Amino acid sequence: MNKTAFIQTAAIQFLSHPVVLEAHEKKRMDLAIRMSEALWTKLSERGYGAPKRSTKEEPQGYYGELPESSRIAFDKLWKASGKLGGRDNAAKQWGKLLNPPIDQMLYAMKVYRDGLGDTAQANLSTWIFQKRWEGFEPPKATESAVNKDKQEIAGLEKMIDMAKDEESKAALRAQVITLIEGMKI
Repeated sequence: MNKTAFIQTAAIQFLSHPVVLEAHEKKRMDLAIRMSEALWTKLSERGYGAPKRSTKEEPQGYYGELPESSRIAFDKLWKASGKLGGRDNAAKQWGKLLNPPIDQMLYAMKVYRDGLGDTAQANLSTWIFQKRWEGFEPPKATESAVNKDKQEIAGLEKMIDMAKDEESKAALRAQVITLIEGMKI
């Protein structure tokens, strides 16, 4: 029961209470309402009031059932799709996929949306159901770009060996990791 319904019901009950009946006729309703509000407050303090709402709203439906790691990947695709159609319906289709190729899907979504022009875009749930990402492969890095990255990594590794303090070594290792993660081979 919400607070409003509780106050209304309790006020009606309190109108027949002896303390309220002793009050002046014009003040009976106000007294019944104040007593109802006080009762609501006391009950709430003891855990009997309205259920506590969490500050973080939990996802609902199919979207809420996705594991967090899957939800993060889905959110990237949802954002890339322009959020067209129902998120929960798209999450339902997403949940049916085994190991969705997120990089391929993001690339395909970009190509798809860039090529639409004035044509209507399919809802994401339809796009996933029809596996419209199939046949799209993100471009691979050229051999010269890969070689350049490998040379840069080798140079950073030499700098790590020469570094005196651990802080410098950690910063250089972070640069190596960033380069490796950015390589598309």
